[in-house]
Amino acid sequence: MATIEFKGIAGKIAIDGKNVVIKPFMHLTKVKFTLDDILTVENEYMETMINFPDGTRAIKINIFTKKNATKPYEIMFQENDEQLYKLYSLLVPKFSTKKELFNNFVVTRTLPISRDTSVQIRIDDKQGKWYCGDSKECYNKLSFPQIYNVVDIYDVWVDIKKNSNISITTTNDGFVGAIVGGLIAGPTGAIIGSTTGTANSTGEITENTDAAVIWIRKKNDGSEEQHIIYCGTESIANNLERALKKLMEENTTLMEQPKVGTISPIDELRKYKLLLDDGIITQEDFDVKKKQLLEI
Repeated sequence: MATIEFKGIAGKIAIDGKNVVIKPFMHLTKVKFTLDDILTVENEYMETMINFPDGTRAIKINIFTKKNATKPYEIMFQENDEQLYKLYSLLVPKFSTKKELFNNFVVTRTLPISRDTSVQIRIDDKQGKWYCGDSKECYNKLSFPQIYNVVDIYDVWVDIKKNSNISITTTNDGFVGAIVGGLIAGPTGAIIGSTTGTANSTGEITENTDAAVIWIRKKNDGSEEQHIIYCGTESIANNLERALKKLMEENTTLMEQPKVGTISPIDELRKYKLLLDDGIITQEDFDVKKKQLLEI
């Protein structure tokens, strides 16, 4: 695989297979690591630092690695730079697939959690999916929340962390930006991307603080995964827990409802009895069908 280079307005990066060489913004020397060393990739707009003639903004890419879990390597681009999608697709596994999933998500209703609109459960009833976060319009082209299937959730609980450092094991999927440096940000906490207890890398929050962490346990094809979706105040975490349990109950009720137009085995058997009585089928035919329908 040929080396692919990305030159920003401040800093540059080259990727060759899994090897990464970066000359970060505000660094004098180059840094080397591999794609497997990346914990997460964040981005933020630099509103006041640079103004471009066409009205676009500068966007800073922050790359957190296992060795630099709290101080990222930074590169700055113009927000309409076409390199950004390509760079993210290399740094963040399944970025394009997850972006398409978010673009196709249609919010049909919300479950309010607090006055802070960034902490809401948003549901796509048609696709049976949900996410916890802000409205779709608030995400830029590189950022979006983790989307879950309603049917996958089968447990939700709140874990209270009292006056202690919070150390969380994270996946290397690029959607856990709040894991390092800012997990507990602001009065209402932070929305977390996809954080699973079965992953292989760790980000640690250095502040000593009280926090409520809400977990969901996700079941998919018999496997179990634990995901953190929020870390912040206890009251909002409790509201989130109640709302998610309500979503679970709705799904359970929907699954238990009989499907419109379905016919029970007994009703089906009655039809064959009428055919038998009319001489259209034989007793042997009826007995065979009876065994099939009643599974005897």
